[in-house]
Amino acid sequence: MKYHIKGDFDRDLIGLHNFQGGYCGITKVEDDTFNLCYLSLRAPLKKLGTVRNLEEKILLKNPFLRHIFNTATFVFDKPVVINEISFASKEPVSDHILMSGDAAGMITPLCGNGIAMAIHSADILSGQVHLFLSGKYSRNELEHWYSHLWNRNFGSRIRAGRQIQTLFGSSAASNLAVSLIKRSGLLSKWIMRQTHGEVFDG
Repeated sequence: MKYHIKGDFDRDLIGLHNFQGGYCGITKVEDDTFNLCYLSLRAPLKKLGTVRNLEEKILLKNPFLRHIFNTATFVFDKPVVINEISFASKEPVSDHILMSGDAAGMITPLCGNGIAMAIHSADILSGQVHLFLSGKYSRNELEHWYSHLWNRNFGSRIRAGRQIQTLFGSSAASNLAVSLIKRSGLLSKWIMRQTHGEVFDG
């Protein structure tokens, strides 16, 4: 679920807030607008019937989210809703079809950098296709080297993101994780390295 909102929020901070069955992020976008986006399991929404009920009965139990929802001016009348997001394992090549971006593998939103990953994977793919079209690769070599380069750049990041996401949506697990991260600068830097990889200049 995604909203654009306006309000007196920290422009230099990416907020990440937990609730039962999901998590919510808030970050500054263009002008005086903030993007508020949350990811929830399907079961609570199905049980409660409407997005409004989900927000009132579950999200607003978090005092930080309650403050945001109660003080913000909502630019959209209704949220933009995307259904059936899958973080299941995928392959960069499937039935000889070359996949790029989220089709090859989607990093969990809480890790960020999804758009940068998609652009980076397209850059890798275009370079490998160029070698193939130039006659320097066979089709089998194209598929092999693209898979190899994709997994080398993104495979471990996607696996790490999937593991970290399991900590959110559960109060006990996420509270413990956040407490450990706040106490250890080394741990937070390690997590950033696991999910963000190397700098990509394009």
